[in-house]
Amino acid sequence: MRQQRRTALNAKNRVALALTVLFTLAIVFVTAAQLGAIRESTRDVLAAQQNTLVTRVADEVDEKFRTRLTALGVVAARFDPADLQTAVQAQAALVDHQVLPTLFDTLFLFSPQGQVLASSPFKQEFARINVAQRPYFKDALSATGPSISAPYQSITDNTPYVMMTAPVFGADGKLVGVIGGAISLLKPTFMGRISTTPVGETGYFYVMTRGDKPAIVSHPDRARILSPTFSRTVNPLVEQAQAGFQGTTEGINSRGIRSLTTFKQLKETDWILAAVLPTKEAFGPLAAAQERIVFMACLIAVVLGALTWLLVYWLLLPLEALREHVKRRAGAHASEPLQVRRWDEIGVLTHAFNKLMHTEHGARQALALNEARLRLITDNLPALIGYVDNEQRYRFNNKVYEEWFGVDRDSFYGRSMLETLGPEMYEQLRPDIDHALQGYIVSQERNLTLPGGKQRIVQSTFMPDYGPQSEVMGFYVLTHDITEQKLAQQRLAFLAHHDPLTELPNRASFNARLAQAISRTRRTAKPFALMYLDIDKFKSINDTHGHGTGDQLLKAFAQRLTETVRETDVVGRLGGDEFVVLAEDLSTAAAGAAIAAKIVAAMRMPFLLDSIELRSSTSVGVAICFQEHAHLSGGAVLEWADQALYLAKQGGRNRFRIANADAGPGTYGDGQPADEAALA
Repeated sequence: MRQQRRTALNAKNRVALALTVLFTLAIVFVTAAQLGAIRESTRDVLAAQQNTLVTRVADEVDEKFRTRLTALGVVAARFDPADLQTAVQAQAALVDHQVLPTLFDTLFLFSPQGQVLASSPFKQEFARINVAQRPYFKDALSATGPSISAPYQSITDNTPYVMMTAPVFGADGKLVGVIGGAISLLKPTFMGRISTTPVGETGYFYVMTRGDKPAIVSHPDRARILSPTFSRTVNPLVEQAQAGFQGTTEGINSRGIRSLTTFKQLKETDWILAAVLPTKEAFGPLAAAQERIVFMACLIAVVLGALTWLLVYWLLLPLEALREHVKRRAGAHASEPLQVRRWDEIGVLTHAFNKLMHTEHGARQALALNEARLRLITDNLPALIGYVDNEQRYRFNNKVYEEWFGVDRDSFYGRSMLETLGPEMYEQLRPDIDHALQGYIVSQERNLTLPGGKQRIVQSTFMPDYGPQSEVMGFYVLTHDITEQKLAQQRLAFLAHHDPLTELPNRASFNARLAQAISRTRRTAKPFALMYLDIDKFKSINDTHGHGTGDQLLKAFAQRLTETVRETDVVGRLGGDEFVVLAEDLSTAAAGAAIAAKIVAAMRMPFLLDSIELRSSTSVGVAICFQEHAHLSGGAVLEWADQALYLAKQGGRNRFRIANADAGPGTYGDGQPADEAALA
């Protein structure tokens, strides 16, 4: 038989392989130990950072809840129980509290029986809603102060909300109502923004309730809002948080993704805020470093293997020589009265009938006279006055209807409101009509478009007319034109914040915007420029040409100033010929200097005022405010710019001067900087 040749590693290769494996195992062990230590250290740092982030977000959410609960409590304590007797009074009382609409999406006033008395913004459909069976209302009835509800689904738009409530007590300590503020969990309010705020690049925040049936309050996947949280077998991390765990833990979430999850219990409500950061992102840089280390370890192992082989080869040269020697030696993936003919029973009855008819005739005459008097009165009142029966047909209209609608008022009688007003206007009034026929007094302000396109703002009141059996027979219509009143209110509101001559923001309005600019600079670190300027020799112009011309110059100056600066810049008038400009989002001080230079150059052009051509100029003082100056008040920054204006005046007018805390005041003439370093 032919002898099989056996193949095997020779001694040299076995020794080299063994040493290479030992070196490789040592490198792998040391590398794994170091990578594990680095991963744990990195995890601790990430956990601390995520804990800090979640704690800050939780504190912000708690503060927003606390602010809203406090506001509700304060408003509830100030409510006069007399204001809750009717829906109209309740609506007016709710509207008076102007601060609450800025804190909630919708405000409600509930009766102790759960009926919606008022809402803001007002929606007619809310008046038909009773929330007596809602858990949040039941909780409010038993509470002594403001409280936050569990999330719930709205019965009006089927979207998720959370309701904050506060009981309203009378002087005798009895509950007279409940005020509630609803916050949508989908709108971009502070709750809606939680789910859209990323954690890193792929992480997210979510909020869940605690208790026997925990549910999702806020989540990037809106379909999961109000749904139950996952069971312990699906997501054991949630089970830990429900059991009271606060902090950061690593594990697999309901999506099967390993992540770092941080839980924080909110103080103002029994909710848990969670932040999820996938470990793939958290340890991404570490994984890349790990790959590099493993590659280097493998490379070292290969190099060591080769060197070991060479070493062994060298050491075993004698043995190899021997092997070759042996080989050589052996051979290896509704009439005239009736005539009374005789005075019998019939005559008596006829006489009684005539008397009755005479009485009725007198009553009709008196009624007609009273009706004529009433019509005379109503025809001379500056309002629409009418009566509509329960079939929605007009039975009375004053003469004002002719003036408004351009149709003889008698043509209204017997016609339906739909036929008279047209489908579009009728649809606007239909909810109020339905409520009036249900026995409610309805009062509403609305914009009305009359035939011919004339627009009016009206105050309409529909008052039910009750029959002998308390049935609604119809309703009275009283509509006032409040257009001029509204326009006057709007004008007064405008003048409260604007200069009446130039219509620029006045001192109070400008100071408010300046304070906001300081806050933004503190937050964004972007500098802004405050420019304080006046018209050079304005008193001389007033003395020479009169105050009328001076006022024209102020208006023209304001217009040119507004056209010269950027669209985003705020231009205001403090008084007299003093103006200010607020320019935000500057990249450097040089950007502020460029705007000031542009203003100085623009004001050198002549002003054409009627038949007078005036030449004037302006002096500008500029204050550049950086993030490090954000502790200053608006008055301090304004004083700073005023000092720079004074220096510009001293320097000869028709120029600007910048006061910059970093580079020091710099003087600028002819719209060009005298010291380029001040722009640095």
